[in-house]
Formats: sequence, C-alpha cells, structure tokens
Amino acid sequence: MAEKEGTVLNEEQEEKKEDGQDEEQKEEEKKDEEQAETKDEDSEADESKDEGAPETYSDFTLSEGMEPDKETMDEFKTLAKEENWSQEKAQKLVDLQNKAMLRVGDTLKQRWADTQKEWRESTENDKAFGGDKLDESLVFAKSAMKKFGNDAFSEMLESTGMGNHPEVVRFLYKIGKSISEDDIMAGRAGASGPRDPAKTLFPDMK
Repeated sequence: MAEKEGTVLNEEQEEKKEDGQDEEQKEEEKKDEEQAETKDEDSEADESKDEGAPETYSDFTLSEGMEPDKETMDEFKTLAKEENWSQEKAQKLVDLQNKAMLRVGDTLKQRWADTQKEWRESTENDKAFGGDKLDESLVFAKSAMKKFGNDAFSEMLESTGMGNHPEVVRFLYKIGKSISEDDIMAGRAGASGPRDPAKTLFPDMK
C-alpha cells in the first residue's frame, strides 16, 4: 500500500514552519553579535577612562573643611604614579580616605561630648558639694577663680571643658570656702577691737 502523501496545504505549512525557525535562529545570532559588540565598546570605554597615571597629578579634592598635608599628599602622588593610577582612580581613593577621616572625627566628637556629660553629671550629683549645695558651692569656686586666677585660666577651663570636671570644681570649691572662712574669722577679730600685743603675750601682766 502506497504511503499517503501530505496535502499541498500541509506542505506549505511545514515550509513556513521551517522558514520561521530559520528566522528566529538568525535573530538570536544577530542579538549575540550586537551584545558582543556592546561589550567590546564598553571595554574600550573603560580603558579610555583609566588611561594610567598622568604626567603630573592635579590637586585632589578634599572634603569641606579639610586642609591637605603637603608631605602626605606628595607621598600619595608618588605611590599613585608607581601603581599607574589615573587621576580619576586616585581621586576615588582620596574620597574613601576623606570619608574615613570624617567618621573618625565624628566618633571623637561624640566621645568628648559623652565625657563632658559624664563630668557634669558627676559634679552636679557630688555628695560633698553637689545636689542642693551646688549653687552655693559654685559661688565658692568662682570666688577662688576671681582671687587667684585670671582670664586665661578661665578661658582654659571653658575651652577644654575642664570646668565641668568634678575634681577641678572640688579643688576650687575648697579654696573658695577656705577663703570665705578666713574672711569671716578676720571679720570677727576686727569686731572685737584692737588688742594690746603685750597683754596677748603676757596675759597676767597688770
């Protein structure tokens, strides 16, 4: 029995199917070629961006408020030159260092602020001169500063924050209190009137 041949209509559909598969394969090959070309272009662009070390590096940009250290910057430029870093690549490393320095600075500021807070709280809550006695104790401390200190001493305590330290306040408080007690004793002696030195030395003498 002879094999039944497909209809003409069916043959045309098979041909179209094969043609469609060929077209899809061509499209995929074309896309692969375009992607390969794009990668090559990107690679060339990256190479053009990173051309290596310049003859002379321009000044690098630092964070606001930072002052460049010439010696350190010269050493960095020498290193960058040896490593053949472009201006752009070297600047990225400088930017990274800038961020690190800013973080360190913020950390130190916060630690100092915490220390100041701790000193102040210790002073305010000290059993000997703090609490309810703080205002009076500060009057004594300020009297000692006024009598024995000067403007430079006061500015030092303010600028360094040592004016919050409990032991500094304690020291000035004791001096101020001692001065006050001496003044009181001197006032009492003056109120009793002048005394005869002879009678002081020889109280039994008439």
